[in-house]
Amino acid sequence: MSCQFEHHYVVVNATNQPVTVEYHFRAIPDGEHVNRYGVLVPKYDFHEPKLKRLSEIGKDSPAWQATLERRTIRDDAKGELRITLLPGEALQVFSDDGLAAYEYEQAPGRRSKYPIFPIADLTISGNKGQVVYKDDLVFKQFSRSESFVYQLRYE
Repeated sequence: MSCQFEHHYVVVNATNQPVTVEYHFRAIPDGEHVNRYGVLVPKYDFHEPKLKRLSEIGKDSPAWQATLERRTIRDDAKGELRITLLPGEALQVFSDDGLAAYEYEQAPGRRSKYPIFPIADLTISGNKGQVVYKDDLVFKQFSRSESFVYQLRYE
């Protein structure tokens, strides 16, 4: 399957208070390496997070921006990212050419044991409480909003 458009998976803060988004990436199969202490440790399929104002999402909008260092904590050893998301911001957690959506929506019986969608779990914490998604439930929370943008809204 080939697609010419980039698909964006975004977490949206639709509240009037900052929220914390924490997620873990899946380990890369056979991607382990030996650290300086001789211990075998996994490597993770990190995708750099990017930000936009929710009002800027669309065809002719500005490019996605790198997340600010002061609002982002990255733990390479755990494959974890923790980001503070301000009200009205959209956090792009993953993007691809459509293969993840194809794998989950069109070809569920042919999914490989190494899923294309790289996020293993995702937690959003804010003034409305905490929501936690794991495994396949992470992908299923993203709903297509416009063209090739899939949103998970915290409201």
